[in-house]
Amino acid sequence: MSGCFRNCRPDNPEYALTWADDNYYMIAYYERYNGISNFRVDRMAAIEMVDDERIVCVDTKDFNVADYSKRIFRMFSGETETVKLQFDNSLINVVIDRFGKDIVINRQDDDHFTITVDVVATNTFLGWLFMFGDKVKILSPEHLINDMKNIAKRVVDLYE
Repeated sequence: MSGCFRNCRPDNPEYALTWADDNYYMIAYYERYNGISNFRVDRMAAIEMVDDERIVCVDTKDFNVADYSKRIFRMFSGETETVKLQFDNSLINVVIDRFGKDIVINRQDDDHFTITVDVVATNTFLGWLFMFGDKVKILSPEHLINDMKNIAKRVVDLYE
């Protein structure tokens, strides 16, 4: 793998390590995907030092590992999009644990609240929502609502 972050300083390193889902991950630029990727450290093999010149490719002076980690699920990267969600009030602590205390929480009614978050809306994200069953609902974007409906339909079809 060759790659780097631009504007590298001691307080803004070229690579970052983070702990997520009971594993260490290295976060770094990856040429193959032309962007930042996540690599499980315990699965790295045949690591070697090379003298190749690194490619300057990503400006990360504002890159924050904690914020980045809140947007991705199970360390699957992809495009970030804004998602509006409705949760049952019983899930308030789960939401705060996942997205932090700085998110804006809006009261929907006596039983529900809504949040709007920027996430990488992969199937992994939808799976995270799916585990809460009828206590969470995607309000937007429409294509994500349709994705969730299709997943739910395929699961129901397995049992028909």
